[in-house]
Amino acid sequence: MKRLLILLTMLLAIPNAGCQQPHEAGFGALHDGMSHQQVRDLLGEPSMTFYASEESRAEVDNAYQERWQYGDNFSTRATGAVFPENAPDRVWVVYFDESGRVSGFREPIPETDNWRSDVK
Repeated sequence: MKRLLILLTMLLAIPNAGCQQPHEAGFGALHDGMSHQQVRDLLGEPSMTFYASEESRAEVDNAYQERWQYGDNFSTRATGAVFPENAPDRVWVVYFDESGRVSGFREPIPETDNWRSDVK
């Protein structure tokens, strides 16, 4: 029983170990035009990678070719599997154009206290 308690404590502590993830520190140094390798050197391996479909690129001007996400968890991975065209608000995102260069990026979008403002 004691071993089980120790194991459970360790598992619960893992997600909270080190508040700042490696990609957070380097995200401010990103800029448009960087290559895949430059981003990888700066931020490390992405937690998820998505490729835009031909249809979605045709529907939207300046649509990205490829999207890398950092900081995914179980919930954001599940969301990505169901809705691959949209990056979850809780992750860092890097967009690449057809030439494999950064065409945009965004930090996580903070949740607001009014997330249920439509419910009265």
